[in-house]
Amino acid sequence: MIIPAVLANQVLSNSTSAYVAYKKELNSILVSPKENDWFPKLHGSLEFIVKSKDLKGTKSIAIREILIDNEIDDNDKTLNYDINVRKNFLKIELPNFKKV
Repeated sequence: MIIPAVLANQVLSNSTSAYVAYKKELNSILVSPKENDWFPKLHGSLEFIVKSKDLKGTKSIAIREILIDNEIDDNDKTLNYDINVRKNFLKIELPNFKKV
């Protein structure tokens, strides 16, 4: 998953790892910096390494495990998102993904 600099700087800032959860009932992926220690307790998330892609702040997270485990189409797509500013996490909607 590639997270553009504008979003990454706002949500992940300098985090080197993040919690990621797939919420089937919301058809969404939730991403939170590791500093949000409440996140895995609430969402049953996995921890992933956050890699820097460029000097602007674009980040990447290898979430292939989540895609495979949940049979989510892994073709590249532009996705809708929402930032929960108060709790500092990113909700990425997957409305067009179909199971393979």
